[in-house]
Amino acid sequence: MRKSNEHSIFASLRHKNYRYLWISNVLGRGGLWVQQTTLAWLVWKLSGSATIVGITAGLWTLPFLFIGPFSGVLADKIDRRRLLMVTTTLMAVIAVLFAVVVAMDWVQVWHAVLFSLLMGCGSAIFMPVSQALIANTVPREGMPNAIALSALAFNTSRVLGPALGGILIVTLGAAGNFLLQAGLFLSLVVILLPMKTPYRDTETKTEISLLKGLREGGHYIWNDKSLFALIILSFIPSFFVIPITQLLPAFTDLVLRSEANTYGYLMASFGIGGVLATLILASSRGSTRNGWLGIISLASATSFLILLSQARVPWIAFLLVPFIGLSMMLFRVNNNTLVQILSPDRLRGRITSIYLVDRAMIPFASFVLGAIADLFSVSVAIEFSGVVGLLSLIALMCFAKPVRDIPKIRIQDTN
Repeated sequence: MRKSNEHSIFASLRHKNYRYLWISNVLGRGGLWVQQTTLAWLVWKLSGSATIVGITAGLWTLPFLFIGPFSGVLADKIDRRRLLMVTTTLMAVIAVLFAVVVAMDWVQVWHAVLFSLLMGCGSAIFMPVSQALIANTVPREGMPNAIALSALAFNTSRVLGPALGGILIVTLGAAGNFLLQAGLFLSLVVILLPMKTPYRDTETKTEISLLKGLREGGHYIWNDKSLFALIILSFIPSFFVIPITQLLPAFTDLVLRSEANTYGYLMASFGIGGVLATLILASSRGSTRNGWLGIISLASATSFLILLSQARVPWIAFLLVPFIGLSMMLFRVNNNTLVQILSPDRLRGRITSIYLVDRAMIPFASFVLGAIADLFSVSVAIEFSGVVGLLSLIALMCFAKPVRDIPKIRIQDTN
């Protein structure tokens, strides 16, 4: 019976401190998805431009390039839990202020751009720190299950957040959604108050400078070819898959001829596919993760994007989008598990933050796809993204030897 429990889907939730972190992730990610859903629709209605929607939504990830790596150094220098709580509190304050601007009907596109950028600064700290905390709340052998369950939290919020956000846009207006986001963030802080980090290496804290600490993390990645290959692969979805979600408001309005609630449901269906992927990986009893699973998943995601570009009615889109979410999350969870297992705890914050730098590419990809959508059509932009993404993956497989040679990683064989 004990063995069965250890291999159950929710095995990591037996650890009290991980439960606090998991619940806080549901709340925090839910707030972010309410924000993303509402902000994209708000900017579409303010501007009527897919390019501006793509730029505004994409700016949320730009700080991952400038702030993210340094936040990783901070996560290795100071208490990760406190850093997460302070950051989330500041994000809640920003959300309340923007809700006031929207409620008073003062909002303009530049307000939304600034809000997206500020929330991106907070997220560039929130995401790597919350990821690094996973290894501090469960024993090493529980990390694959814990990371999969963390992704389950992400995708559960991705289902509930956009669906709720789309409904509330119609019923209560955008301002109420941003107040809801602030409330979810503050609830996260309360949940984290009793959490401890019993599995953090007491030797990980360092007094080195930010720049020197960042160089140390980069040097470690450069010399570990498996880590380097995993990070290179992570750029493909950020360039060619994730930016498609920024086009969904225009795709819903212009191609599917539907309203905000359909857009919310499409975003939620992406999350449903992700939930299925995380349940599959969380229930896996093996202690092995394989780089080839990520490669196959990326090929599947880009192929389904090509099919989505041909959809003209909502029900076809609802059939295809979950498969994109399933493929995308199989890649994300598998890749993240490999990165976390290969990272020593003294460098975990830095390596995780560098790994997440690929998110900073989303604004550039969103801008290009938005411009293609405005010049040609939304369907052409989605098809272009799928085709180029698939060709990029094939090119990496042909010419990048570290990508071809990503090994199977067994937890008990790593130190």
